Amino acid sequence: MGQLAPFRLPPSPARTDLVAKYFRALGDPTRLQLLGLLQTKGELSAGELTRRLGHPQPKVSNHLACLRWCGFVTTPRPPDDLLPAGRPAGRGHARAG
Repeated sequence: MGQLAPFRLPPSPARTDLVAKYFRALGDPTRLQLLGLLQTKGELSAGELTRRLGHPQPKVSNHLACLRWCGFVTTPRPPDDLLPAGRPAGRGHARAG
């Protein structure tokens, strides 16, 4: 069986599967850079993180998704009634969890 994608787990993951996923998240230099920026600078938008790291936006978003899945970062999501017209939900700033 091939290696699973970074965010996927077996239907009934063992504890070791979950621990391995957390170590994998922390074993990537770009993810560590993201965590370091969020720790020192506070809440930053994905665009600002992309600019500071100099990586393509999809790559940064993918790394943020992994860190978010593991609980290392959070993305504040305002209530739908507070969103300006035309701004999709889920686009916000990331912060260290």
